[in-house]
Amino acid sequence: MQRTQKIQYTIRLVSQRRSLASIARTPGAKQRHIVPSTNANPLLYSRLTSTQFATQPRIPCSATWVTSQRRSYSSGVSEDEERKGLFYHTLEGGVYALSFLSESPSSQNSATVIGLIPEGQGLEGFQENQAFVDLLHDTVKSALIENVDPDLANDATQRQEGWMHVHDLRRFPESGRVGDADDIIGTVLVQEGKINGETYERMPMYRTVSSDGPTKLSEGLHKRLLSALQDAHKKESKA
Repeated sequence: MQRTQKIQYTIRLVSQRRSLASIARTPGAKQRHIVPSTNANPLLYSRLTSTQFATQPRIPCSATWVTSQRRSYSSGVSEDEERKGLFYHTLEGGVYALSFLSESPSSQNSATVIGLIPEGQGLEGFQENQAFVDLLHDTVKSALIENVDPDLANDATQRQEGWMHVHDLRRFPESGRVGDADDIIGTVLVQEGKINGETYERMPMYRTVSSDGPTKLSEGLHKRLLSALQDAHKKESKA
């Protein structure tokens, strides 16, 4: 339990420091804003400038410490004291699985696992789980197609035409600015004030965990993600 609390404290400390620095740089920052309309898909910009951003290591399927077989895990699980709904699962091999579900994952590379944190390490040791990344993007796309997020729908109404970013809310950019590539989940085309969910494209540089913490979605998208994670957990448990 003490080790888990240490990891939680490290994540919160780094997040608080960066948040304070962000406030100092952008005193007029708003919680939500409309990114200026562009004539081309902004993903092209991120590909041209990708060398400016550090790549996020992902869990390799061939890694010896990752197994697709179900294993017996410790029942140890704790909820983050500062961010309710974020859980740390104690796994074998001295690693912690980060998840939005309190239920223990069926394996280290379960789609319900955001990523792994080796014992004794903080954010610098975080290993992103590609299965979760894929589920996240599939969920966001389906939610956009079904128009479940009123905030994004309102943004589209104001934009009318062009490509619109879907931002992670953990560090929303200042009004009129484009956020960091690792905080942009994806982009979607807006036509006549409506979101065309079928055009959704994921941002290759998006990181599920940054120094500002794990993925943070709007209420509508987060509810849809939790539902998708529960479905994935049920399927994996029956496998």
